[in-house]
Amino acid sequence: MSYFVGVICMALLALVLRDPLPSASLAARIPWWSWSGGLFGAIFIGLAILLVPQLGAATFIALLVTGQMLAAVTFDHFGWLGLAQRPIDATRLIGVALLIGGVVLIRR
Repeated sequence: MSYFVGVICMALLALVLRDPLPSASLAARIPWWSWSGGLFGAIFIGLAILLVPQLGAATFIALLVTGQMLAAVTFDHFGWLGLAQRPIDATRLIGVALLIGGVVLIRR
């Protein structure tokens, strides 16, 4: 039910703001990975619904933050999505290890 309320609120906001829909030519120029936000958002909500009752909120959030940080370090290392390359060094590896250790401690 809460997702239905969210959809109604977003529809009302769209009506109030009266932003026009983008043209097809503009939509075609958007990078392919920009469209992934909606898909990944839906996957995140679905996983949260399934996993929070099983893992607990603290473990779920710890895994979420750790996963995001691991992805960020990877994106930095390879320079993906137009980011400046920042190689993985010992300090970053220690940070990754501490993040994983934190998840293990929270999960206990």
